[in-house]
Amino acid sequence: MRLFWRILAGYFVAWVLLTLVLFGVLALDSRTPFLPRAPVSQSLPSAVGVQIAWSHLKTGGIEVFRRVARQWEESDPPLVVDAEGRDLLGRTVDPETLTVARSLASNSPERAPVKSVTTPGANHLVIYFPSGRAPSDQMTFGWLVEHPRFLGIFFAVVGVALAGGLTAFWTRPIAALERAFDAFGEEGKEPTLDPGIARRRDEIGDLGRHFEDMALRLSRSMRSQRQLLHDVSHEVRSPLARLSVATELARRRPERLGEALDRIERDCKRLDRLMGELLTLARLEGDGEVALDDYFDLLELLRVIRDAVAFEAEAVGIEVDLRIPELGELVMNGNAELLHRAIENVVRNALQHAGAARRIDIVLETRSPSRTGTPAVDHPSTEREGSVLLRVRDYGEGIEETQLASLFEPFARGGQSSGSGLGLAIAHRAVLVHGGSISADNLAEGGVEVQIVLPLGHVV
Repeated sequence: MRLFWRILAGYFVAWVLLTLVLFGVLALDSRTPFLPRAPVSQSLPSAVGVQIAWSHLKTGGIEVFRRVARQWEESDPPLVVDAEGRDLLGRTVDPETLTVARSLASNSPERAPVKSVTTPGANHLVIYFPSGRAPSDQMTFGWLVEHPRFLGIFFAVVGVALAGGLTAFWTRPIAALERAFDAFGEEGKEPTLDPGIARRRDEIGDLGRHFEDMALRLSRSMRSQRQLLHDVSHEVRSPLARLSVATELARRRPERLGEALDRIERDCKRLDRLMGELLTLARLEGDGEVALDDYFDLLELLRVIRDAVAFEAEAVGIEVDLRIPELGELVMNGNAELLHRAIENVVRNALQHAGAARRIDIVLETRSPSRTGTPAVDHPSTEREGSVLLRVRDYGEGIEETQLASLFEPFARGGQSSGSGLGLAIAHRAVLVHGGSISADNLAEGGVEVQIVLPLGHVV
């Protein structure tokens, strides 16, 4: 059964039970001795009108009642009949109804719809409303009070209307969420939350906002995955095409076999390196845990990277300048291989953009929580416990501002980079795994500086 009908049935059953209880109370009340079936009105409004007339007659007499009767609103005042059967206001009196009224007034309780009174002038009077002339008869819905069957139908209609409205109030946002889910499944559509749900400040509104946030993240993730597959296929297609050309060249021109084999070897190494980087990136982005149980000297790690890169840089006339604190060692807990690869990727990227100065700088600083100007980080622990800041700078032409935001995305290439476009993406994920952050900025004097912040919570 649909939720709408379940809620509607629940509300309606509750309303029916309430109506039955109300009718039960009315049924019990109608059995009271002073309310027999008679041509005299026995409704509550009649009892109130009779009580008002009785009070004025009892305390002020006939003239006071006549003045009050002239100000009576909505309906006529009750009949006030003397011992001769005449109404004080000159209205027609039915003898049979008067007889019933007098019999009821003889034993009437304090708030009965029929009462007798003796005025200060010793006039004995009977006060009552004949049926058809009572206040309830003048009311717009007075017939509902006088006819319980119609009252039951009225209660049933009102109950259905209220139950339907309340049910729609709860189920309409759920239906809107269902439509949003269906729209989310359509290709190329952004998940959007219905404005009515967005304005709600209850659990359904919270659910809708959580759904929208989750759907947006999933949408971005799917677009990123599709883009990644497109980029991977593009990166793989080029070396495969060159392998095919080299193979065909070896077949047709055996005298150039050595050259063809060299090309095949280079492209195989490129494919192997690309697959290795993709596996590393997948491991960092997936749910698999990355072990951070190594203890290594961060200063020594930087020296090893500097020596490896400087050997290649020297061949092309580029200087690699490493500046580290004057410390014996800086032992860090993490994943040495992963962090080594991340920093080396950043340094090698800077090496490709050394510029006319033919140099790159690698600078390590230790920072305390009180020092200002620390770059924004992804983890609050970096600010609370202090950090180490690694700055890698080149002296090239810089990167367009539009490319800086996506510099650490897979297959993003800044400037004239010739790499696979995965190195900085791997560096970004690796730094995040270690609880830090990485960012890049164009410098006013030229070149790009990459800043890597690692929290001291990972330093022994």
